[in-house]
Amino acid sequence: MADNEPFYDVAISFAGEDRETAEMLAAGLKNRGHTVFYDFWEQGTLWGKDLFQHLDEVYQHRSRYCVIIISKHYTRRNWPRHELRSAQARGFKNSVEYVLPVRLDDTPVPGLPETIGYLDLRSMSIDRAIELLTNKIKCGQTPAVFPIDLHDLNEEERESIMAAAVFAKDIRQLPMLLSALNTDPSAQVRAGAALAIDQLRTPSAMAGLLVALGDVDWFVRSNVGWALVRLGRIALPHVQSVAENSFSSDAADMAKLVLERMKQGEWQ
Repeated sequence: MADNEPFYDVAISFAGEDRETAEMLAAGLKNRGHTVFYDFWEQGTLWGKDLFQHLDEVYQHRSRYCVIIISKHYTRRNWPRHELRSAQARGFKNSVEYVLPVRLDDTPVPGLPETIGYLDLRSMSIDRAIELLTNKIKCGQTPAVFPIDLHDLNEEERESIMAAAVFAKDIRQLPMLLSALNTDPSAQVRAGAALAIDQLRTPSAMAGLLVALGDVDWFVRSNVGWALVRLGRIALPHVQSVAENSFSSDAADMAKLVLERMKQGEWQ
C-alpha cells in the first residue's frame, strides 16, 4: 500500500447480507466528520489491487478502530474472516480495545472472547450506536506524537522519538521513520527507525528497508534484516535480488542472512 493512502477512524467489517446496517453506520459516522473504510465507497481504490494484501493493511494498520457487525452470516464468509484475523492481530500486538463488536444476533465468533464488550442493535438504535462510537473515537484521539521533520532536533531527541515510535506502532509515521532510516547521520537513530518500522509490518516500507540493507552500521543492517524477515514471502524475491545483484558486500551478506532466516520460517 502506498504511503499516501488514507488512515481511517473506523474500518467496518461485515457480511454482504448485513450491508444495510453497515451502510447506515458508515453514513452516520461520515456525517459526524469521521473517516470510514466502507467497501462501496472505495470501489475505485480497490479496483485492480491485491485485495488480500490491501484489506490486511487496512484492517491491521490503517484504522484507529475496527467495527465488526456480527450475525449468522459473518462467520460463513471468507472476506469477513480475513478482515477479522487482521484486526485481531492488531489488537493482540497493541493490547488495546481495537476490535469493537456490534451484534445483530448471538452467533459466536471464533477467536473473539465472549467477555468482550459489544453493542447490541436488537436493543439499541443505530443512532445511539453511532453516538457511542463517535464518543469512543474522540476519547481515543491523540495528537501526532512525533514531528515529521527531525532536522531541527538534536541526536538525543531523535533517538527518543525513535524509541517512542517502537511502542506507538503508528503507520502514519512511516514517512518520517523511512527518512530517518535512510538519511539520519546517527547510527542509533537509524537503528531505532528500523526497529520501529519492524513493528509496523507493512510492505509499504519495503523499498526503504532494501536500501538500508547496505547501511555502514552492522546493528542497523541487523534490525533492517529482521524487519524484512518478518515481512515474509512478499519480501523474499526482493531480498534475493539484493543478495545476487548488490554492489555492496555488506548489503549482499545481510540479504543472504535474511534469506537463511526466511527459509527457516522465522517470520510472523
